[in-house]
Amino acid sequence: MRELVEEVSSHIEEPVASDIEEWIEEDGKDGGLDLVVDKPFSDGRGGHPLYFFQCASGRNWKSKIKTPDLEYWGDLIKFLFTPTRGLAIPYVLSTKREFRRIANRVDGILLDRLRLIAPLDRVGSQVPPKLGSDLNKWLTPRIEALKQE
Repeated sequence: MRELVEEVSSHIEEPVASDIEEWIEEDGKDGGLDLVVDKPFSDGRGGHPLYFFQCASGRNWKSKIKTPDLEYWGDLIKFLFTPTRGLAIPYVLSTKREFRRIANRVDGILLDRLRLIAPLDRVGSQVPPKLGSDLNKWLTPRIEALKQE
């Protein structure tokens, strides 16, 4: 766990807590952290937009809604700004009400299957136009089929 904390700390340009050994749990594995998403500024001073994600693919995904525990991670890394929690699930939350209800419990960003596989034309200039068009053509019928499940 200490290696993970040090790797995340270095990546996000925030210091490891000086009393980290007090907080690391022996069976802590990854502390519920599966993915770090950030957008650093070029000044290298930390304190930039930051998301800590749990990727829950099992049927017990609802039990992971409040992971990773941001208070726990705040004991391990001294954040300038607390990260936002995120949850990514491979399931479709089919109604706006259901999505909002779960997102409210996540207290962060929720990526369900429909958002994870959204058409690439929303990505913008990161994908060359021809490739984006070809991928959209291939993905659109598949996405529609998934929406029907």
